[in-house]
Amino acid sequence: MKIIRTVLTISAVLLIGTSVVAAPASDESVATLLELAQVQTTMDSMTGGYEKILREGLNQTYHERGVSIEQQKVLDGMVPKFVALLREEMNWAKLKPLYIASYQETFDQAEIDGLIQFYKSAAGRSFVKKMPVLQDKTAALTQAHIRALVPKIKTAVADALVEARSAN
Repeated sequence: MKIIRTVLTISAVLLIGTSVVAAPASDESVATLLELAQVQTTMDSMTGGYEKILREGLNQTYHERGVSIEQQKVLDGMVPKFVALLREEMNWAKLKPLYIASYQETFDQAEIDGLIQFYKSAAGRSFVKKMPVLQDKTAALTQAHIRALVPKIKTAVADALVEARSAN
């Protein structure tokens, strides 16, 4: 009798335990979520900014390092190659499977279903519509904050270099 009770108890625990384990998210549901969240559109808009970001970075480097005009021409000529490489490697066809896998590792099916419901709602559609504006605003604020921080970082690096040289 004691053995039967133990077996029944273990069976009940196992059955309850397995029903609590969340179902993994399906590829299709995650793809639906990514479509509703317009992740591809966001990715595509980011690729349009690659050239601008590269050119701004190069211009800053030219200014900081005193790069000659000849060197600038060579480096400027590489920008289209870099942009083409980025567009080739960072396209949605290559990234979508990575996104799906990341979402599946992070969310279970019930959570994906809840997110899908949200993105189908008026609030979700508004969120998607306004997110690019919000991202632009927060990016600008962050960049301004970083620009204000750069002199402090340079001072800290200079102080560290002085300290390192005196340690020798």
